[in-house]
Amino acid sequence: MPSKYRRGVCCIRGPAYLLGLILCFAVVPFSSAQMLGFSTELLTLPSAETGNSSTAGWATHLPLVSTAGSTGLAPLCRFGVNAISTDTGIDLSQLRIGWYQNYTTALHPSRPNGAEFAQTIRLSQTGPTSYRYRPGRAEIIQIANTNPGSMWLIGNEPDRRYYQDDIEPHVYAAVYHELYNLIKQADPTAIILAGSIVQATEIRIRYLNMVLNSYRQAYGHPMPVDAWSIHGFILNEVSCDKNPDPDHLGCSGADIPPGIDDAVGLVLDPIDTPPHDWVDRNDDFEIFVENIVRFRKWMAQNGYRDTPLFLSEYGVLIPSTLYRQFTPDRVNSFMNRTFDYLLTAADPMIGLPSDGNRLVQRLSWYSTTDQQYNGYLFTREGQLSPMGENYRAYTAKIQGYTDFSVTSIRTDPPMLLAESGPVTVTLQVTIGNSGNLLNPSRGVARIFNGNPQNNGIQIGSDRPVALAGCGQTQSIEVVWENVEPDNYELYVVIEPEAGTQDTDNTNNISSIQLFPVTSQTWLPTVHR
Repeated sequence: MPSKYRRGVCCIRGPAYLLGLILCFAVVPFSSAQMLGFSTELLTLPSAETGNSSTAGWATHLPLVSTAGSTGLAPLCRFGVNAISTDTGIDLSQLRIGWYQNYTTALHPSRPNGAEFAQTIRLSQTGPTSYRYRPGRAEIIQIANTNPGSMWLIGNEPDRRYYQDDIEPHVYAAVYHELYNLIKQADPTAIILAGSIVQATEIRIRYLNMVLNSYRQAYGHPMPVDAWSIHGFILNEVSCDKNPDPDHLGCSGADIPPGIDDAVGLVLDPIDTPPHDWVDRNDDFEIFVENIVRFRKWMAQNGYRDTPLFLSEYGVLIPSTLYRQFTPDRVNSFMNRTFDYLLTAADPMIGLPSDGNRLVQRLSWYSTTDQQYNGYLFTREGQLSPMGENYRAYTAKIQGYTDFSVTSIRTDPPMLLAESGPVTVTLQVTIGNSGNLLNPSRGVARIFNGNPQNNGIQIGSDRPVALAGCGQTQSIEVVWENVEPDNYELYVVIEPEAGTQDTDNTNNISSIQLFPVTSQTWLPTVHR
């Protein structure tokens, strides 16, 4: 919840002066995603409205629940909302959300229309290397035991001084290590999310680099992360303690991350004179895209390309009561444009392979009812606001679909030693579903020695597949005994169950070569 945007004063008078007490904004030094060196493409997906196409991922364990709520439409795994902990009397199921959070934990969370609840553990630093978290260990264990497969956000904006969790990088690494192991011991199927930074700007990437370095130095291995979480705001980055030009630079906004001594990060309109362009860019689509691409690039560079990315909080914060241009129509335009982008933006170099190389697997819009800021979806009386009506109309048009794919095939050993005689080969296969449904789609995976369309012989038995969309994955392992040194082409085929329509059958079959060698210098064989 962005209570963080309340410190500092911008050089503004009149109604905008009050806004200056809330937030200032930052701009990144690029004009497009292509300037980051990537060619991001937009996928074409089925549309319920047209039946053809529109520009309308992730390993977890999702509950099997009823597929219809108050709208009669199945929940969509990609869509979520940021709720307020005091919300009562609002019907989230009509939005078709697949998940939500309210910045707390819950032993028995509400699950409107089967939507998942993301548990959030709040953090605080108490000394140079010490910390606290809430709730405590016993309650976390109880919640994890009671809610297997839940998502766990470790902290909320640890990079935001004063008003959010305010944790130095080395301390975040330590508390993350403790909580990751605590939760996984209680529930090995839990999904642990790291990050939740305010925005994916360069200075905040530095903060996360410091986290990763601290973790590796302390524990001797890379930080384990089931999914990364970021927020998608566009805010000023100026130190309130070291502001070099307080007459012109407002320090309200995102501030500088703890553990970094810079006076400024990225600043929009540094002169801060009328017409106050920094305010107008709170919904700047190009900046929004640049930050998403930057973070996915960082993930790939640090070994997390196969890790899902959640945009776990974003929206338009500028209230129309302070800046009249931010009308419901303008907010809805930003909502629609970002929804279109987040559903379809993909990159074959940095996107998630199990989700059609999409950059982002899930989104969450701020907020349900917080009328201090813009973008709220419900009135205090529980009725849909104009933004809520737009959200509902957008998701109502989306056709639910399944898209199974063979994400990877591995063999152990990766090659056969020609003079070794018969050996046992373990086949390891990863299946993905880049569809958009929260509830699992089902099918069967089979492995063949040779092309199954040309008398290939099945290895092992049928393996059931049950996967939600958004890039959820399932691993399959088959042991193949008494394998003679020879040349083999191994095929994996996924067959959806009757009644499940797979939108792309071309990625339901894949193959890998296994052949003998005369040297024991082996390299891993991976198919993707």
